[in-house]
Amino acid sequence: MSTVPQQRSEVSIRPLTARKAFEQLSLSQKLYAHHLSKACWLGTKIIRAQVSAESPSICEFILELFHCCKGDWSKLIDGEGFPGQDANLEAFLNYAALALFNQGNYYGYGDKKFLPGVPRKFLQSMAQKASEKAVELFRQCVELMLSSEPNGLGFTEKGGLSAYYVGPEAITKSEVDAIDKFLDERGIGQENTRIHKSKEDEHARYRVLQACVETELPKTLGNLNSGEEDAREHADNGEQKEFLAEYIRYFESGDVSRFKKAQSIWLKDRSPVVESIIGFVEEYRDPAGRRAEFEGIVALTDEEASKNLVKLVELSKEVILDMPWVRFFEGRQGMGPFESDRFEAPEFTAIHALTYCSTVIYTGINLPNYSDIRDHEGFKNVMIANRNYPPDLSQVDPVKEEPFVDPSQAAFYLKTYHYSQYLHIALHELIGHGTGNKLVKESDEGFDCNNLPLSPITKEPVNSFYKLGETVNSVFGKLATTLAECRADCVGLCLITNPKILEIFGYTDDSDMTAEDIIHACYLRAAINGVTALSKFDPKTNAWGEAHERGFFAILNIMLTQEGFVTLEKDLEAKKLKVSLDASKIITHGRKAVEAFLLELHMWRCTGDLQSATDRYEKLTSVNDEWIQIRDTVVAQPSKPWAYIQGNTFIKGDNDVELREYEQSPAGVIQSWAERFPRC
Repeated sequence: MSTVPQQRSEVSIRPLTARKAFEQLSLSQKLYAHHLSKACWLGTKIIRAQVSAESPSICEFILELFHCCKGDWSKLIDGEGFPGQDANLEAFLNYAALALFNQGNYYGYGDKKFLPGVPRKFLQSMAQKASEKAVELFRQCVELMLSSEPNGLGFTEKGGLSAYYVGPEAITKSEVDAIDKFLDERGIGQENTRIHKSKEDEHARYRVLQACVETELPKTLGNLNSGEEDAREHADNGEQKEFLAEYIRYFESGDVSRFKKAQSIWLKDRSPVVESIIGFVEEYRDPAGRRAEFEGIVALTDEEASKNLVKLVELSKEVILDMPWVRFFEGRQGMGPFESDRFEAPEFTAIHALTYCSTVIYTGINLPNYSDIRDHEGFKNVMIANRNYPPDLSQVDPVKEEPFVDPSQAAFYLKTYHYSQYLHIALHELIGHGTGNKLVKESDEGFDCNNLPLSPITKEPVNSFYKLGETVNSVFGKLATTLAECRADCVGLCLITNPKILEIFGYTDDSDMTAEDIIHACYLRAAINGVTALSKFDPKTNAWGEAHERGFFAILNIMLTQEGFVTLEKDLEAKKLKVSLDASKIITHGRKAVEAFLLELHMWRCTGDLQSATDRYEKLTSVNDEWIQIRDTVVAQPSKPWAYIQGNTFIKGDNDVELREYEQSPAGVIQSWAERFPRC
């Protein structure tokens, strides 16, 4: 079994363009978007330090090389006489584009390391031809950049590394859990923190490093706040001015309550022309599941594409009434104890990302992540409409493009899955992340531990609940994110069979792409995702590297319990694998099994039942020897990694803002980043 980091010789460069929407903005809106974008990109320095110790130097090294040769890379290799120097340069440019997109040398999606795949002497020669600064940056990062270890992110005791935990002494999960409990008891949020561990007089010493202007990141966050101040001058309304002011106070002090206040105000900024998200948001990459990676998004609303999403929101309450945890209590207790009776239609818009500063660019986003805000004030959903485009079937070989799909279905799948995926993600975000009601003991009054509500699964009283102050993350830890994503995916799979939902998006029995096509592609995609998810499992550490992928594998195992529904045709010696699905059994077998699993996921989350969740989910996502062999087959046929290329905005004179876009190539990706950070 191989856990050697990948050496990338090819990268799929994908455009993230918002030109049409940008050109429709007023000058004031363009300036607002420009200044917010500048603020977001400044957060890049924070992200790199969160990925790995060497990531900041790797990215600075790449940009220094570009600035020295002004994009004419041949200047750094001419006359060297290395055999295969052109191939080495091509490999380096691919690596550089990937490193800049992922903000370091670990994939943002999957947390696995990737290597340059070029000789050390070649890199050293480029540095020497460039500048003394390039030589120094190369010296700082070369050993870890070229080393195959650690292969993935995670706790040191599990064979990984995590830049959320720094210092000369390795920290264990139990130590982190104890520190997080200490912080929870004092009302200190961990999202924007790192932990430093050292030893003094044989005693461990811990410091909590909180990202803020006042202490750990004065220059970076100070400059970021300046960009937000500039943006406030061009805000469209009072809400935008207010939430930006709160963001500024948050970044100054590090007080997470300021960020939560900003999020509450942000929710009131309904359907803005220019949408934005900035801060320490998602906790996927912290092995403890508590610390969040910085991200910044500036996007432009697409009113036309939003119309169907609005219709979906209008249908939401009817759809929720048919969820299994609601059906069980029909006619007895309103929505029942595990769903909120108060459903306020959330905002759901299609947006075009102008700036997406993150290590992963998702298609759908549902925020805020704080359950106390969501429960009382609601949430926003957005779909990144310019992230994905269906492939041009005249330009690709479907069988090569999708090696695990039965060849007879490959063209159908490629033609259809983009559309089914868009609808599935919309349901994942709106209903998957937008439903559920936690059972919380807020006080002894009015809470009878001897008269708890019935479980729709066992028909007996539940035996667990949340205590005052507990959250999903504090109870479930690292499991919280994968359980949440798996649950939301199951919601999408169950609801995509709903004819009313399909009709909103134009899919019927008579449409060119039928409702049946969309359902078929969605379930086939789920099965394929479950197989390819194995590439994100590390046999060496017995750990999953990505929350979504672990959920995909769990869903595949659920579908495989249904005889004759999903079939894996394996030739493990030849490293061949095909996934097929009996479409006639989707409703009778597939959906039925997924809904039963969804109910389990929902009840674990609503009652804080960590024990049941751990026992069942660990078993479902355990990777035995047979699955390891299948994993080796998957890894032997890797798809090209993606790197998105984004434009930059520049102020031109007194009355215009230019959106500059770049060649769709690795060199173009590097240039786009270099122009975000001009050489001082």
